[in-house]
Amino acid sequence: MFGRKLATLTVGGIVAVATFYADMVSVKAEYPDRPIKVIVGFRAGGATDTLSKLFTKPLGPILGQPVVTTTVSGGGGAIGTAQAARSKADGYTLVVGSNGTMTVSPQTRNTGYTHENFISLGRMAAVPTGWAVRADSPIKTMQDLVAHVKKNPNTNYTSVGTGSSVHLTAALWADAAGIKLNHIGNRGGRGAIVKLLSKEVDFIVVSATNFPARLKKGKSDLRPLAVSTAKRWSYAPTVPTVTETGVNQTAASWWGLFAPKGTPAAAVAKLRAAVKKVGTSPEMAATLKKFYYTPAYANEAAMAKIIAADLATNKKGLAFLGRLKK
Repeated sequence: MFGRKLATLTVGGIVAVATFYADMVSVKAEYPDRPIKVIVGFRAGGATDTLSKLFTKPLGPILGQPVVTTTVSGGGGAIGTAQAARSKADGYTLVVGSNGTMTVSPQTRNTGYTHENFISLGRMAAVPTGWAVRADSPIKTMQDLVAHVKKNPNTNYTSVGTGSSVHLTAALWADAAGIKLNHIGNRGGRGAIVKLLSKEVDFIVVSATNFPARLKKGKSDLRPLAVSTAKRWSYAPTVPTVTETGVNQTAASWWGLFAPKGTPAAAVAKLRAAVKKVGTSPEMAATLKKFYYTPAYANEAAMAKIIAADLATNKKGLAFLGRLKK
């Protein structure tokens, strides 16, 4: 009799404990319940790092947990992106992806990942590519630049980096213009400007964000020649588009947030909603404009189309440069 009561109580206790444990698991499973890490694959203080910090800061209050960026630079962003691809797909490790890391690098070498290893959470912003010469250069237009290169086949230029999306944009422009260029290796827009001002190169192709502040001063050490927008860029309306100068071309560098493939659907849904809320807010638009980024939120469906188009365009540019992965 006593033994049967003890057995009954024991079973009841087990049920109670199991129910309590199930409830605790349910509470713990509520995403997110701890800080979220965002890997940035480029050096601190650069354009990607700056944008990442601006964009992720307001995500924290929406998600109820801190969203903290961490720098893992190297390999044109590929090292940090590869680390993110290998991370546990639990929603607590994200990565800032760009057209460079998602659609260029995997086509040039074995990076250990492709865009298919990730789930898009939304695009954050974009910037056009810009062409510029020194302010004292006799080259005043893109037409002048083309004529100069045809007369001087050894004309040197540099971009933000060899094999970057900006480098590919320049290569595709040169192909369409019927000219050949000599690209000098470099890392980053600042380094490109240094090379230009020190007369190591004749012109540069960089992020157009380098132009507005200089133009506002009224006197600049650079002379912007064109930007790669479809219409004139609002931050530098006096600078013509590439299409206006005779080559039908539009291009933009973009950045988005990505999660490793396999991240739980519930976490992805919360992250996408948060990215959309920040990316479409007037406050973020105003913040981005202060740094000359173009607010350009795009959801996962739009991002799939953007990535597919970039893969095709960049494949053509890489083939022209002879840099396609064998």
